[in-house]
This record gives sequence, C-alpha cells and structure tokens, in this order.
Amino acid sequence: MTDRPRAIAHAMLTQALAGEPIVAPALVGADLATAAIWLRERAAGVLSEALRPHELLDLITMIFESEHPALPEQDARSRVGTTWQYAAALEVATAELAGNGRQADPITVANLTLDPDGMLTALAELTAHLFRLHDGPGARAVVRALRP
Repeated sequence: MTDRPRAIAHAMLTQALAGEPIVAPALVGADLATAAIWLRERAAGVLSEALRPHELLDLITMIFESEHPALPEQDARSRVGTTWQYAAALEVATAELAGNGRQADPITVANLTLDPDGMLTALAELTAHLFRLHDGPGARAVVRALRP
C-alpha cells in the first residue's frame, strides 16, 4: 500500500496549519478513505492528549462558525452554525472523543461521497486548529514530524 494518501493528507494539514489555501487532492475510493482516516487519527491523538478536549472542540466550533457560516439553505444538514462539511468534521472529532471513532466511519464515508474535497478540507482544518490550540507555537514542528 502506498503512502500517497497519507502524504496528501499531511500536505493538506500543513497547508491548513500555515493558513494557506488547501489544494484539492482529487482522491477517490480507498485512497480517499485512507486520507480521511489519517486526519481523523491525528485529531484523535491531539484530543486524547489534551487536558480539556471538550473546550478545544468548543473553541473550534466557534472558529468554524465565524470562518464558514452556514447559509440558510445549508443549515438543514448542520447542527451548528457552520456548513455541513465542517459540522460533519466536528461530529467525527466528537465521536473520537467519546471513544466511538470507528462508529463514525460509515458517516464519514457517506459525507466523503457527497463532497470528497470539502470533507477532507474540513478534516484538515479541524486537525490544524487542534494542533494550533494544543501545541501553540510548536504546532508546525509537531506536524512536520508526522510526515508519512
């Protein structure tokens, strides 16, 4: 199995952490799922190390609501005031925090099917925010060390 999907997910995370536009990866099938799982696992790792993981997710919810507000016609899929892709990424992180990450996989796959690039971007931004809030100025070095 190639590390290409993980390398692409790492590049997306690095771009999100740097505040750069995230390049759409054009992944499909197993590669798409591998990239999403890699990002989810990195987010889960930060949450498991955090002293106050729920507060981290609350902060990220506020960030997403301000950066990616839901349009009225999009709000039906979103439980928070952000677009459904970012709300879905938050659901994945919340499931991880509750120890139910594997149960979130079918939901993640369904959302990846609807908008692959949007979901991977949302997962990359969520994970970047987690590293930024958890590791502060050292976040870039931590993420660099994760390179597959």
